[in-house]
Amino acid sequence: MKKKTILIVALMAAAVNLSAQDDRPTFEDYLKARQQGFNQYQQQKENDFDAFRRQANAQFAAKMAEAWQRVGMEPPMPNPAEPDPVSPLVSDNEPTIPNIPIIPGGTITPIPVEPNKPRPKPQPVPVQPHEPQGNWFGFSFYGTSCKVRLDHRLDFKLNKIDEKSVAAVWQQLSGEASDALVADCYRLIEEMNLCDWAAIKLFKAIGDAYYGKGSNEATLMQMYLLTQTGFKARIGRTEKSLVVLVPFDGTVYGMSFYRRDGEAFYDITENQSEKGCLIFQEAFPNERIPSLRPKMPILAENLTEGRTYKSEKYPEMSVQIRQNRNLMAFLDGYPQCSHENYVYAGLSERTKQAVYPILRKALEGKSISDAANMLLNFMHTAFDYQSDGQQFGYERPFFGDESFWFPYNDCEDRAILYSILVKELLGIDAVLLAYPGHMATAIALPEIVNGAYFEMNGKRYLFCDPTYIGSSIGMMPKRYGDLQPEVIIIK
Repeated sequence: MKKKTILIVALMAAAVNLSAQDDRPTFEDYLKARQQGFNQYQQQKENDFDAFRRQANAQFAAKMAEAWQRVGMEPPMPNPAEPDPVSPLVSDNEPTIPNIPIIPGGTITPIPVEPNKPRPKPQPVPVQPHEPQGNWFGFSFYGTSCKVRLDHRLDFKLNKIDEKSVAAVWQQLSGEASDALVADCYRLIEEMNLCDWAAIKLFKAIGDAYYGKGSNEATLMQMYLLTQTGFKARIGRTEKSLVVLVPFDGTVYGMSFYRRDGEAFYDITENQSEKGCLIFQEAFPNERIPSLRPKMPILAENLTEGRTYKSEKYPEMSVQIRQNRNLMAFLDGYPQCSHENYVYAGLSERTKQAVYPILRKALEGKSISDAANMLLNFMHTAFDYQSDGQQFGYERPFFGDESFWFPYNDCEDRAILYSILVKELLGIDAVLLAYPGHMATAIALPEIVNGAYFEMNGKRYLFCDPTYIGSSIGMMPKRYGDLQPEVIIIK
């Protein structure tokens, strides 16, 4: 930065001294010199980073050659949720409680997925990967053609997976031959808008495509890229396989894990580590815990046929959506986690473009409470209901986009999507209310509306049930009147 400042000052002085000459520096000359100084500064920073990586990797590999620690693995978290109702409630047939306050209470318990149960798998249509040209290597990531620079010096074969063999390969990977690959990983993460889980899957896709799907070499490359891009991860081994274990900033369901100092490390390779494994416990410098906060990745489109979703009471609220199979495949494999993350994800740009203009036009000129009622009717009547038990055989929360993909949704899926719609279309706050075997929504209206409500942080939240067919905002089924729901705040 000092060099850049000196360069700029020198140019400004030259501009003053030569002001009477015809060949004095132009503003374009100044910009060019400024960019050149920035590029030199940026290159120095990159060189410093690569030097830091090489030093850190040399120390890491030396410790990796020492004996690893045996740990016992815990099985995937069990499903504590009660089954959803087989059919939704209908307001005409169900008593409704009067205008009374709701009493929140208890501990938030997200509904996890039950492990080892089959479910529909929306498969992405693969794109033919690029043929290697020079050092470029092409691969497919959820149907999207990608390429990275893979130097031939990164070719390796693990004949054994003991400590010394793995450490020797790590040292091989740590030279300058991997600098371009690491830079390309950063580039793809930015260009494709990848969240932390998507980056983890990207590194797996690179390893699988180059070394062979599920191979120990692919697993080691995934671990290497995780550490080089700043993620906290641990490598371990069973009798035959390497495993990668990663902590997250929240609880994950459906993955085996081990605990160290109160922190859960999840087996993201799913390499049958339940019986325990040997773990290399050393931390890589400047590591950070991956976040479960999702983002919608930018993927190549492989579109379905259009499907129409229409409100019965408000026919102008009729939308037609074509979903991207590649995005659905990504969402289908996302770790099951807290419900707030599903609301936080929002909707994909494709779904927003198909849904929001039509709904905004229908809601135009309406009060917030009337608009909230219209969106509630859309949730009641535009979708077909089945419980997760009926559709999948286990509990499975949907991202908002998935309600426009699967043929049915249930109470938690509708509560998630309704929360997204009122937050983004009406600009008001929403929370999820978790009851035993049921989930609803509560919204913070700027106006007083009669109905079941509670107050929190200076706001009055009105009960809304996207699965209580025919109800209006504030109407609560009597059966929930004596229950204390868990309030799931959307941060």
